[in-house]
Amino acid sequence: MRILIPALLLLASCASPAPASKVESAPDEGRITFHMQRADVREILDLIARRGRMSIILDGDVKGTATLSVDNLPAREALEAVAKTFNLKLKDESGGIVRVSARRPS
Repeated sequence: MRILIPALLLLASCASPAPASKVESAPDEGRITFHMQRADVREILDLIARRGRMSIILDGDVKGTATLSVDNLPAREALEAVAKTFNLKLKDESGGIVRVSARRPS
């Protein structure tokens, strides 16, 4: 056991740097908690979908990065907040799918 712990520490120190994130399960089902730094919006939306057990489809025009902290929010509320921040359009489709696309200027 003593050999394993230093080996794990060495592996962790050799890992390449990536956007920092922390994901936790919220106590109430359907609620999510996570923290991300310099994360791509597509990764953020994917995380919300997976943690909130939602089905989403992202259009190719969904782009951007952000640092955010979500604490014990319903997944749908977190999705709507991210959509508002990035000026994204959410469209509910049949089968419980949510399509996400960039809003087009009128």
